[in-house]
Amino acid sequence: MKRIFGGSNVSGKYFVLRRAVAFAVAVALLAACFALKNGGFTGNAAEKTEKEAALEAEFGECEILASMRKVSAAGSKNMRILSAEEAAGEGVPEGYEGYVLASNPGANVGYTFDFSAAGISVNAIKSISFRIYVEATDSDAESKPEIRIPIPGNTSVYLMRYEITKRVGNWMTCTVYASGIGVTIDARDYRRNNNELYALADENGMLRAFEVGVRRHSGSGAFYIDSLKLNLRTDNVSAPEILYDGPDTVSIPKGSRLELGARAYDEEEKTYFPVEYVWEDGVALEADGLPAEGTACKLTMRARDSRKNTAEKNVSVKVVAKDTVPPEIHVKTDNVSCPAGTVPVPNFAAVDEFGIAEVSFEWQKGALDGFGRLNEGDFSLVISAEDLSGNISQKTVYFHAGKCDFPEIVKDN
Repeated sequence: MKRIFGGSNVSGKYFVLRRAVAFAVAVALLAACFALKNGGFTGNAAEKTEKEAALEAEFGECEILASMRKVSAAGSKNMRILSAEEAAGEGVPEGYEGYVLASNPGANVGYTFDFSAAGISVNAIKSISFRIYVEATDSDAESKPEIRIPIPGNTSVYLMRYEITKRVGNWMTCTVYASGIGVTIDARDYRRNNNELYALADENGMLRAFEVGVRRHSGSGAFYIDSLKLNLRTDNVSAPEILYDGPDTVSIPKGSRLELGARAYDEEEKTYFPVEYVWEDGVALEADGLPAEGTACKLTMRARDSRKNTAEKNVSVKVVAKDTVPPEIHVKTDNVSCPAGTVPVPNFAAVDEFGIAEVSFEWQKGALDGFGRLNEGDFSLVISAEDLSGNISQKTVYFHAGKCDFPEIVKDN
């Protein structure tokens, strides 16, 4: 099968508009609706080099970086991924296996692991373990060296702080648990689904990039990482459910983007996963990524959870002529009068012949205050709809926000 690209997930920006059915979007145009208010390693195993496969076995499906903006608190200088032979040649202490991460010695050194492309839900992780070596120095103090994992986006706060003053000069394994073992009090503010590793998740609950670093009192020493392991839940045995309410046979205009509005939800992980679209084997694709006009074939929607449990759903596809008709936007009125100070909740609908359109709107500058309320005056709202073939339609609605005189409250003596 030929993979196209990852499809929409729970945070997708597209509104599904089924053929010949107007899908109402809760955004306001009637006065009656107003209210006054105050580089990762991915792909098939056969496509990976021997080194990539070995690194993935030791560190997981991630990209290893010297630093990343808003993720790394320490970073590393002259970071190197050393083979066992290279590590021996550089004098890395014995006890490692396979590849080793190394850099110039320093007081603060860290390595960043970017799992953003791996598709792993934080809710599927029981713990994260990493095997490290911290060189002893004459500047070590009672409370440092300390192993730290800064919270992405807030690197002055830490998911983990682990004092290792009595364990320097030896290889050791450090583990931080979703149950809260090894997690700092500050990081518990990020807790979700009884999992205290959510500080490392993106807005969809997927594991992103994080740094493992050492913080010394002063001085300079070596810091090596031999491996990193994500320990996943073993009770996750069911594949995600692919959520798709479209027809079993769909028409796709030549030159359009492929998007069927499908999502995938895994009940065990309580996470939405991306859906990818895969063409039937033997189908030739042209420059636009679609088969030739007139082609009829099978298309597979596929989703995998963190443990690679896989779900599939098939639809029949026919590639038709290029779509040149823009979506049709419906509004109930193009002139609205209301009191100043109201919060608009626009209500409009758009219909596209081929089912999906991206809708947006833009207020005239100065229309809204800092709380989203209409200022006094006359303002316009431009509504736009774009279909998957790039056809765009627009409509303008005019708002007339008058001064609102509230009745004077007189104290009754």
